[in-house]
Amino acid sequence: MAMHPIFNANRSLLAVAVLWGVLCLFITGLIGWVLTDGYYDDMVVSIVLLALPWYFLLLFFCSSNLYICSRYPLDSSPLKDLVRAQCIAALGSIGLWLLLGWGWAELLNEMGLNDVDNIFENTLVLHILLGLILYGVWILVHYAFLIAKSSEHLSAEALQQKLLISEIELQAVKATVHPHFMYNSLTMLANLSLIAPQKIHSICVQMSDFLRYSVNYAKKEQVTLGDEINHIKNYLSVERERYGEHLSVNFNIDDAVLPMACMPLLLFPLVENSIKHGIGSNFENGFIDISIQLHNKTIEIEISNSVDSQAPAAQSTGIGLPSLKKRLGSFYGPAAQIKISKTPASKPSLEGASAVFRVNLRLPAINLLNNKHNG
Repeated sequence: MAMHPIFNANRSLLAVAVLWGVLCLFITGLIGWVLTDGYYDDMVVSIVLLALPWYFLLLFFCSSNLYICSRYPLDSSPLKDLVRAQCIAALGSIGLWLLLGWGWAELLNEMGLNDVDNIFENTLVLHILLGLILYGVWILVHYAFLIAKSSEHLSAEALQQKLLISEIELQAVKATVHPHFMYNSLTMLANLSLIAPQKIHSICVQMSDFLRYSVNYAKKEQVTLGDEINHIKNYLSVERERYGEHLSVNFNIDDAVLPMACMPLLLFPLVENSIKHGIGSNFENGFIDISIQLHNKTIEIEISNSVDSQAPAAQSTGIGLPSLKKRLGSFYGPAAQIKISKTPASKPSLEGASAVFRVNLRLPAINLLNNKHNG
């Protein structure tokens, strides 16, 4: 069990001790004021020795309530269970504290102090009220502390996500402007200038849009799936022109998903992976199938590509899918599911495809305007 926060730092412990000491002195004076009968005028020493150490002990009983508050958080605990747990803890803690106070009074009385037990008994109701009030105040303090700590944790998670996205952005930009990509694309444009110059303009526009999106997406915390789909279409248009008939691309997109919110660069790492480890390694023709459907407020994404098991495997950086899993967890939490599989090919016309690699995503459908990630 973790130590209470006030005991973790000397300054906070000293501050609480001083404030609580002042409070104990005030309570001591309150007890003396309640006992206005002249008979108690010479009981000042007895009152001080009874109240000060005993009320200092109450600090530890109250501080222990932090663990009850942690066990029953305000935002997720049923009200009935929360109230019952706090009432039991309050009655148990204050009851034990009163029992110790009675024992302390008896001990002081045996040590020769005047009528300490009578002082305790005559102010018992006051002690019960003060004990319960102070315990209740500490409950509020603990819940305020836990809420602040939770907000700090959420802010730290948001910062971590931004840092992770920045890291992915750097990797994505490096991938998109990778020398091989640019070299292959420029070589393809040079060849087109000789055999089909009319295609160059549209391909350059697609390359420009693709690179612009890859560089600028980090300015947004979220985009739409429509944006993501246009991004990979630009990428695949360039790659399809380079691979020619060697690459077949099929889209099956539900129009209902287009305005849905998602994290930036959700699809590109998967499609790039299909090109690099699937199509780029096939000796024969290959395919990429992209399906995005909306089912019962859940977005189901499947990206599959042909794989030639006989071809040499492309070198992997180990960044794409692991980073995507982390980003999915940061953006969607446990609601996001990802499944990766590899099965024998079912397309006999593609002789080079001995297997099919699939990535399936299940994501919550989030409206762009009402999304908590909306910046």
